[in-house]
Amino acid sequence: MVVTNPVTCECPLPSYIPRTVWGNSFGLTEDIYVPPAVLTEVTHLIVHHSASSNQSNDWPAVVASFFDYHVNTNGWQDIGYNWLIDPLGNLYKGRGGGEDVRGAHMCGYNNNTMGICVIGTFTSVMPAQEALATLEQLLSYKACQKSFDVQGRADIVSHPGNM
Repeated sequence: MVVTNPVTCECPLPSYIPRTVWGNSFGLTEDIYVPPAVLTEVTHLIVHHSASSNQSNDWPAVVASFFDYHVNTNGWQDIGYNWLIDPLGNLYKGRGGGEDVRGAHMCGYNNNTMGICVIGTFTSVMPAQEALATLEQLLSYKACQKSFDVQGRADIVSHPGNM
């Protein structure tokens, strides 16, 4: 199952794999795993890499393993990232609770951010073009939705300094 969203901006949200698919073994829904969800006014888009393997035969299972680690090892209320992108360019809905739910991806500086994880390690290689294309679509969607100046810099309330 892939969710396709109607166009509401010039840059629509790309089709994505919902939590009910990759999180099936955990019984996940679109809601946050352990309520309540905390919403935040997104002003910054944060891109991470997972620092994990760049190879898999089952990317949804990899996403589920991140959820398992974040919840059952770290003790978080849900997966930390709002969105995840595998090397094939598939987009996964991460943290439940809605479009602007506060994640757990930036060491305590999560207010006003949306966290995106590109799955793999990219310290010496670039992500696959498919992953980069999906990342560009997702960032474009959110920038359009929030009317961001994508080349601007601004202070972020929860982080010392600006980005």
